[in-house]
Amino acid sequence: MVLGLKRGTIKLVDHTPLWIRAYEDEVKTLKDIFGPDFIASAHIGSTAIPTIQAKPILDMMVALPELDTALNYKEALEDIGYHYRGMPDVREDHHLFAKGDEDCRTIYLKLTVLDGSYWENHLLFRDYLLNNPQAAKDYEALKFKLAASLNEDDRKTYTASKADFIQKIIYKARQIS
Repeated sequence: MVLGLKRGTIKLVDHTPLWIRAYEDEVKTLKDIFGPDFIASAHIGSTAIPTIQAKPILDMMVALPELDTALNYKEALEDIGYHYRGMPDVREDHHLFAKGDEDCRTIYLKLTVLDGSYWENHLLFRDYLLNNPQAAKDYEALKFKLAASLNEDDRKTYTASKADFIQKIIYKARQIS
């Protein structure tokens, strides 16, 4: 299994370079869909950190010229297997699409804007972990601890329980950038 996990479950697996290839392949597909509205993309989340285990679901962002243009592509994204999950938090400035059915989610796609805080915070977090091996290992240890202490189908709590750690890393990253 390279990618895919039942919606809402927690399972950590070893990193594989195939995740990077899957990201690159998806970027090509998305560039075709978004055309000139495709400004940039970023592989984020734990699958972007080669030194730690992750859920086998890619997290990626695509920057568009304006957040409002995201819904113009809803049908085209649905045609290639994405499901619109909404705008989870208006303050976070992104639209969420999930690829794959409930039994096998493979990609979480966040459509956002390049100069927004959502884009910036995710890159700060990813880059900090890439450049600070101990922070990456601390994040992995937290994920292991949460996975061991929660029911395997309680991803909502798992995700929420990582928020403080993530915010601390973003704060540290801002101090050095």
